[in-house]
Amino acid sequence: MSEKEHPQEVDQETPTASVEETIDLAEWRVKNQAYLEKRAREKEQAQKAQSEKKSAQLEASKDTSKGLSSTRENASEVVEKEELDSVSEERLDQELTESDLPLELEENPREAAEEDSDLSSPELLQTEELESVPSPIKSKKLTRPKNKKKKAFIYKTVLFGIFLFLMLVGCLYLVSPLSKLKQFEVSGLTNTTKEQVLLATNIAESDYTAGVLLDKQTIEETIEDQLVWVDKAQLTYQFPTTFKIAVKEKYIVGYVKDGANYYPVLSSGETIDTAVTEETLPTAYLLFRMTDLELVRQFVVNLAEENMLEVAQHIQAVELSPTQATNDLLSLTMTEGHTVLVPLSELGKKLAFYEAISQKLTVLSYIDMEAGIYTYAK
Repeated sequence: MSEKEHPQEVDQETPTASVEETIDLAEWRVKNQAYLEKRAREKEQAQKAQSEKKSAQLEASKDTSKGLSSTRENASEVVEKEELDSVSEERLDQELTESDLPLELEENPREAAEEDSDLSSPELLQTEELESVPSPIKSKKLTRPKNKKKKAFIYKTVLFGIFLFLMLVGCLYLVSPLSKLKQFEVSGLTNTTKEQVLLATNIAESDYTAGVLLDKQTIEETIEDQLVWVDKAQLTYQFPTTFKIAVKEKYIVGYVKDGANYYPVLSSGETIDTAVTEETLPTAYLLFRMTDLELVRQFVVNLAEENMLEVAQHIQAVELSPTQATNDLLSLTMTEGHTVLVPLSELGKKLAFYEAISQKLTVLSYIDMEAGIYTYAK
C-alpha cells in the first residue's frame, strides 16, 4: 500500500518542476530579447554619432580648405623640392649599392629580389620622371630675382635720364635770353604812377625771372616802404614772363592848412609834402588847423586803433585848445554844428559816444568830454 502511494507522490512533483523550468526559460528569453534590443540601440547610436562626427569633420575640412588654398601652393613647392632631394639621395644610394649587388644576391636572394621590386615600384618611377622633367617652380624661383633686378635697373636708369634731361633744360634756360625777360602789369593806382612803382621794386633788367619770383616778399615790402601812397602791394607771377603788381593805396583823411596851401593827410597819419590848391579840394573835407604834424599823426592813429576813422567824416575842423588841466585838449567842429571837447589821448574811446549823444540834442551844443561827458547849449 505504501509502495503504491510513493509513486503517486513522485508523479505529482514532476509537473511542478517542469513548469518552473518553463517559466525561467521564458524570463531568460525576455531578458535576452531586451538585452539584444539594447545592444542594437547602442550600436545604432554609436553609428549615428560616428556619422555625425564624420560630417562635422567634413564640414570643418571644407572650411579650412579655403583658408589653406593659398598655403598649399607654397607647401606643394616645398614638398616637391623635398621629394626631388630624396629621390636623388635614393638614386645615389642605389648606384653605390649596385657594385655590391652580386654578393648580396648570393648571400640573401630574397632581399635582392625585394630591392629590385622596390626599384621598379611605381612611386620610384614617378619620382624619376619628376626628376627628368625640369621643374617650373625652380625656374621661377631662379628667374624672379633676375626680373626684379632688371626692373630696378630700368627704373633707376629712367630716373637718372629724366634728371639729366631736366638739368640740361635748366642750363639751357639760364644761358638763354628768355631767363631774363620780364613784363610788369600794375593795377590799383590813383595817386601813384606805374613808373614810380617799378622804380621802387629795385628790379634790374639783368635780373633773372626766377630770382624775382624768389624775392617776392622783399619786393612787396620795398614798394610799401618807399611809396607813401601805397598801403599794400602784392606781386604775382604768370607764366612765362609776366609779373602782376596789385596796389592798394591809402586814402585821404583830411588836409593840413599852411597859409594858402593844403597838404593831404593819409589814413596812416602821414602828411604828403605835395600841396594842392583850394580849387582841387573836395566839397566836404576835414581841415586840421594845426601846424604840428605829429599831433595830426596821433589824431589819425588814435582813431585807426579804435576803428573810428569813419567818424572823421562828421568832423569839419580840428584845432588844439589846451587848458591848465589838459594840454592835449582838442576842439572838434562837427558837421551837425556841435562842438566836441575831447583830449587827444582819449580821442578814440570817448568819441565813440558822439553819435548816440548827438541824436538826443535838439539845439546846437557843446559836448564836453574832458572829464566825464557833459552837454550844454551854445
